[in-house]
Amino acid sequence: MKSLNIAVVFDRKKVADNRKIRGLVQIRITYDRQSWYLSTSIKVLKSQWNASLCQVQNIDTTGVLTRQYNDRIALLLSRITEWDNKRIGNGHAFDIASLKRCMEGKTSENFIAFCCGIVSSEREVKRSDTTRTHASIIKIIERSGFFPTFADITLENIMRFDSWLKTQGYSQNTVWSKHKTMKMFVNEAVRRGILKESPYATFKTTRGKGKEGRPLTQQDMALILAASLPKALDTVRDIMIVQYNTGLAYADLMSVDFRDTTDINGRKMLVQRRRKTGVKYYVPILKEADDVLSRYGYVLPKMSLQQLNQRYKLVAMYAGLKDSERLCTHDLRKGAASRLLNMGVRMEVISKYMGHSSIRETESLYARMTADTVAEEVSAALE
Repeated sequence: MKSLNIAVVFDRKKVADNRKIRGLVQIRITYDRQSWYLSTSIKVLKSQWNASLCQVQNIDTTGVLTRQYNDRIALLLSRITEWDNKRIGNGHAFDIASLKRCMEGKTSENFIAFCCGIVSSEREVKRSDTTRTHASIIKIIERSGFFPTFADITLENIMRFDSWLKTQGYSQNTVWSKHKTMKMFVNEAVRRGILKESPYATFKTTRGKGKEGRPLTQQDMALILAASLPKALDTVRDIMIVQYNTGLAYADLMSVDFRDTTDINGRKMLVQRRRKTGVKYYVPILKEADDVLSRYGYVLPKMSLQQLNQRYKLVAMYAGLKDSERLCTHDLRKGAASRLLNMGVRMEVISKYMGHSSIRETESLYARMTADTVAEEVSAALE
């Protein structure tokens, strides 16, 4: 008589060790001398697998992730059993190919493949850093092991995913951003009729309070200009000078060709569209920025956002700025807008300069006077 055998198998390829290399946990289904291995997407070290119990152990100190991994294995086992019971009840013969279609799904039923397809189509219409971010989040979603198919997109699994993200050491801001992308994928599946409803209609998560930087002031910039820097940071200071005097966002700063300017009333103007939003911006290239740009042939050296932020912090440290460890490229963009605001430039003009979609966006982000300006104007009014 043909018999069905189901077993949980760890590290079938014998590659795992106790320090660095993780082995894959799979479920082996054997019937009529045919075997199929279903991946759980769970990878652990050799010391983190209990062979006698066929369970994961000692993944984290809290036991939360260990429990989630074991729940994942149990969930897959129960789905196999449920499928087999339905087969018996319907009088159908066992067929590994049918089980495989049910558990893994075709490409259209596989959630991870679906997400990858969305990112592939994004590459044609969205900027590269957005698609890279979405692709990296797909890897995190896959690593969690909770959503191999559309059938796994449940409120319970979304809550497990949330707990798992927190065990990975992510800040609440980062957890929120992962959910934001996951929600985008789920909503697209609902829009296409693959899912009836989104668990995110019920599940809510909040954005954490990040460590907000402050707009770079003219006094800060004077310290940066006067600072004695290692030669390796001279180029970074030049980029900071250009950004502070143009207010460009990082994506535009690194991609724009400053030779592509328009003459407006005898002034050299950069009139282009923001990479992030497509909104047009109008930036005059003034002497401070032009002097630096001319030394680079009007094309700045390219650096990743992470590299540039790290180097901005180093320059700020050498210059003796307060909170130098928090400085980032956006603080120079905010500083450029704040300087114009403090000099009395109208909000609608600043909005065009920054490439904002509305004056309201400018007001909400940049309607902050510096402490020096507040102290000076209030004192002058009351004295």
